[in-house]
Amino acid sequence: MKTIKVSDKQYELLKKWKELLNTQDNRGTRDPIYYIKSPERTYGFDREYTDKYVYIFDGEEIAEDDSELFEWLYDDWEKELSKLFGDATYENEFDYEKDIPKDDLKEWFIKQFDRYFDLDDINEAIWCSIEKVYYITSDEIAMDNSFSIFEEDAKNLLEGRRYAYGDKSYTYADTCWRSDNMSKLRDFLMMIEVEDK
Repeated sequence: MKTIKVSDKQYELLKKWKELLNTQDNRGTRDPIYYIKSPERTYGFDREYTDKYVYIFDGEEIAEDDSELFEWLYDDWEKELSKLFGDATYENEFDYEKDIPKDDLKEWFIKQFDRYFDLDDINEAIWCSIEKVYYITSDEIAMDNSFSIFEEDAKNLLEGRRYAYGDKSYTYADTCWRSDNMSKLRDFLMMIEVEDK
């Protein structure tokens, strides 16, 4: 039997890789390789062509339906409404202590929100900073630079870049068994014998 000299650091890495490959979930896939998939959206369609939409505020998606928009505004209602309507709206139309029912603030807020917004034609309100943008979803695509033979890598990358990939992205296992060298590398790492002396 031949030997290969490696440093202590390289030796520990080989041990770690062997353990990961032998214990990770292969998801019923031969020689799995993991990566991140995400649905691709194309924005700017007319609502006659699609019923999918998002609400955008200051260039960022804030909600995917009316209910989420209510929640987003309600979570920080005073700050966001002041951006939309201006401070004068508060000062002139109601008194904080007298007019806002503290026991059912959410129901009150939704009524106030409904007074100002036409949810079907939200873009027609020129004073409103929220845009309702329609989109279509294309086939799911593999995200660049997300491929790894280690499931742990794909999961860590997804969690670390969830803000960029989106909430609907997920890790996926495909097979690399037709890539001969990659398949043999996996086998080598899984079967390598390690001995601590």
